Amino acid sequence: MKIVKLIGRIFGFLIISLMIAYTVYTMNVKLLLHEKLPMLNGYGHAVVLSGSMAPELNVNDLIIIHKESEYKENDIVTYVDTRNSLVTHRIISINGDGITTKGDANNTSDTPFEISRIKGKVVNIIPRVGIILDFIQNPFFVVAVVVVTVLLMHFSYRSASNKKDKRLASIQEEIDRLKAEINQTDDNIIKQSSSPPSDEDISKNNEASKNKS
Repeated sequence: MKIVKLIGRIFGFLIISLMIAYTVYTMNVKLLLHEKLPMLNGYGHAVVLSGSMAPELNVNDLIIIHKESEYKENDIVTYVDTRNSLVTHRIISINGDGITTKGDANNTSDTPFEISRIKGKVVNIIPRVGIILDFIQNPFFVVAVVVVTVLLMHFSYRSASNKKDKRLASIQEEIDRLKAEINQTDDNIIKQSSSPPSDEDISKNNEASKNKS
């Protein structure tokens, strides 16, 4: 049971550590490198904020994006528009390095842009998970998780330490009890050996002497 608890603690700590590490990484990339969509090993993620791609993509869906070597018509891509905002729409035409996209729910197409503005193609969609991810990536949540993790580790250590101290105290009490019993036994032996002979013992010794003589 203790091993299962220990494995659970280690697993939970690793998951939380990975979450914090990834959140810190994305925050640093956004703040220091001014990247709208941080990519790790060619992959990134974003949360759908509008219904322009409904019903294919809905608000708060989490989309996984992968940087491709080339793109084709009908691909759903995420790109950075001229206002430095992320847009996720479907490619409806390609003209050399020029790309034209359109939201499935929109009536008009987007302004054409260069293919270099594309961050990647949508390769996976996880419905409704975006709201949870936004909450997890909130800096206040990260700080709260760190504080709670440290407190849990501290109390867990104190609990284990207290149990160890109790065990040691119990062992010490048993040792003291055994010592007291041994000392009491030794005292009884010493008292018996040092006490004067009784009248009955003297009488028995005298009779034994007479018989010998």
